Amino acid sequence: MNTKIVAPIFIFLLLSLIRLGSWEGYAPMLAITLFAGAIGLSWRGSILLPLAGLLMGDVLMALKMGDSYYDYFIKGEYIGIYAMYLVSAFIGHRISGKIEIKNIAMGTVASILLFFVVSNLMVWAAGLDMNSKPYTKDFSGLVLCYTNALPFLLKSFIGNGIATIVLFAAYAWGTKNALVSKKA
Repeated sequence: MNTKIVAPIFIFLLLSLIRLGSWEGYAPMLAITLFAGAIGLSWRGSILLPLAGLLMGDVLMALKMGDSYYDYFIKGEYIGIYAMYLVSAFIGHRISGKIEIKNIAMGTVASILLFFVVSNLMVWAAGLDMNSKPYTKDFSGLVLCYTNALPFLLKSFIGNGIATIVLFAAYAWGTKNALVSKKA
């Protein structure tokens, strides 16, 4: 792959993250991780690149938010979140060599939905909603947690969807590969 194409793509996504970072739920990191795995980066490369970005973002958030953000690390909540990015890299590696619109779309949707399910299960288990009000430790509390998170899911689809389109379209353009579904 032409590195002259990759660098501008990642700079675009970084700038979009900075610009839209206040838009809760927007983070193109799942798309970046999926892309890194799909284009055939080594496991180490497809995992370390996004995890370095996540860690950098978490450090910046900790500096901005102070003690309230440190709880995220102390309680170990980040482990589940970071694990979902590893899953996204795994999905990307599964579609490596089979980069087609259908596979990219399914990989993107799977990554986003898995992240939504796991991250909000962790929020419910931690017990506090966005307003620091406790979720009940029953089925209705779990449903409320997922219901409250639906706006974040929509923004995750939008953010990762845009990022996925930009990444794979630039990849196709840069490598002269067409992203068309193969006929059976």
